[in-house]
Amino acid sequence: MLLSIQNQLKIFKFSCWSHYQTLWIRILFQLSQYMNYCRQQKCQCFS
Repeated sequence: MLLSIQNQLKIFKFSCWSHYQTLWIRILFQLSQYMNYCRQQKCQCFS
């Protein structure tokens, strides 16, 4: 019983971590797209 609960927790942690990882990848991708857009527009976004 205890072992199965621990396994479920591991699975839950892993799924949470992978979910947040994909979320961060998406955010970083959007940020890089935004930076590229800024360079093209010659604006001073992050100065």
